[in-house]
Amino acid sequence: MSELPRNDAAPRADTPEAVGREPDTQTVPRLPADASAAALAYAARGWPVFPCRADKRPATPHGFKDATTDPQKIAEWWERDPGALIGMPTGAPSGVVVVDLDRDESKGLDGAAAFTEIVRDRGQTIRTRKHRTPRGGYHLLFTAPGAPVKSTAGALAPGVDTRGDGGYVILPPSATGAGNYAVESGAPLAPLPAWLRALFTEAGIMPPDRTPGCPPSVAAAILAGAPEGQRNARGLAVAVQLRDEGHDRQTVEGHVLAFARNCRPPLPEREALAVVASAFNRPPRDPARDPLRRRGATFRTVATPPPEAPDPWEPPAPLGGLSEPPPAWPWEALPPSLRDMGQAIEETYNVSAEMAGAAVLGVASIALGNKARVEIKRDHRQYGNLCFMTVGEVASGKTPVTAAAQRPLVEWQIERREEWERACRRWDARRICREASIRGLEQSMQKGTGDREATEAEIARLKGEIGERPPEPVLFCADATSEALGRRMMERGGAIGVLSGEARKILAI
Repeated sequence: MSELPRNDAAPRADTPEAVGREPDTQTVPRLPADASAAALAYAARGWPVFPCRADKRPATPHGFKDATTDPQKIAEWWERDPGALIGMPTGAPSGVVVVDLDRDESKGLDGAAAFTEIVRDRGQTIRTRKHRTPRGGYHLLFTAPGAPVKSTAGALAPGVDTRGDGGYVILPPSATGAGNYAVESGAPLAPLPAWLRALFTEAGIMPPDRTPGCPPSVAAAILAGAPEGQRNARGLAVAVQLRDEGHDRQTVEGHVLAFARNCRPPLPEREALAVVASAFNRPPRDPARDPLRRRGATFRTVATPPPEAPDPWEPPAPLGGLSEPPPAWPWEALPPSLRDMGQAIEETYNVSAEMAGAAVLGVASIALGNKARVEIKRDHRQYGNLCFMTVGEVASGKTPVTAAAQRPLVEWQIERREEWERACRRWDARRICREASIRGLEQSMQKGTGDREATEAEIARLKGEIGERPPEPVLFCADATSEALGRRMMERGGAIGVLSGEARKILAI
């Protein structure tokens, strides 16, 4: 965003306007004047938004529960009503809690002055993002603490409200009959200060630390998010822990959605909700434990030894005692390229033909991907499913043989990914140009200039030129959770390879 220097006089430090105020050298981000563009900008930073009417009531069927970061849905909403106010749910869905300082002369309310007294009495200062409301009040925005925060009215002082779980606020540059919402301070969102958390606890706005809630490690995990490849597993750990702490499913979904928005890249909403569903389908742990916090060594005395877990495996069957030796590995049955590769691995690493051949066949099945189907019956075809597992003594060559067989796949994926990243950059540049042209045409339509039918046809053509984002080239994934594996299979048309050094993980999936 571009930035605009301050041009207003700085208030005295002891005035209500000074709460949340940055020094005069700070700048306030300039939001797009167009509500639709501003809503998209908020969504891009991970804040879900939804349209509201002029009286601040939601304009969607399910209120703030319909809030989303989906740019297409947001564009559709504001295309229908360009003047709609921008609403944002507070608490877990957005990861933002708000202290709402209301001013209403008709009711004798001055929440800004009352909150300034609270801050001054405790010898504290506040520096965080701050929005001015149409009637001269303020919204102070903080990152959600990870524990439930109630939406209240006057619980701290007259005119000092809170907006947390189950609430929402209107964001700048929304305009009402009373005036506009504006960014007063564009400072980064600060965590909820410890003294304010204590005040919230005293007022019943937050639960005390000793009651079931969001452990600090879980709150930290939500704020930290996770990189691609760890998002599903980390999200599942968050969901399971919150479930064990006594949260209902709706609350857990809100926290996991907040975690999903902090991932890199953000975890799609449908996958985040699937993670929560998986957590609630698992049996509860007793007692609840926090898998996200590292613990030191602990010791406990047990009166009786715990019962041994039943072994689901049958006793191993010996391979000896065959009436005749097994046939030699049929290298001649493989295509020349696979035969040459397998025999080279066999000779280089001095391993059995069976070990080298199984590794080559496994990699070949992944390379086929969803390009070939097996005709089981005349009316039934399906993708080939090949699972191979290398079993051998320590230092028998399992790891280097498997790595050698997999190397062509890894190198192919690296090369294709570099090409894909270049294609994505070209697609992004094209999308930005086309969307800018579309916005200009839409504005001309709103002004009533030009041929409306021709303009609509040109908009449709430009949207068609944007097209779909290039699909990510993926042949295989490693140690994937069942949720991530399902997503990868869906992206690749129903087929994906899995490479893992741990057979137990594959069998669990």
